Amino acid sequence: MKFEEWRKKEGISYWKLGKKMGINNVQNPSTNPQRWCLTSKVKRFPNPSIVKKILKITNNKVSIKDLYEAWYETEV
Repeated sequence: MKFEEWRKKEGISYWKLGKKMGINNVQNPSTNPQRWCLTSKVKRFPNPSIVKKILKITNNKVSIKDLYEAWYETEV
């Protein structure tokens, strides 16, 4: 399952997702989750520590393979 699909299924906003992932030290915690969900203009593949957080908060419903395939299929 793609990270964006999981977020929508759970009904979590990007803001709440950022807070849930522990992004507290920036003005807008929704920016990075949008990039990792590949929905913003700037798309990013998460670094290993963030990948671990994604696996944990999604209960492994989003796998490393899912993240990589979504990134690979996206035009950056």
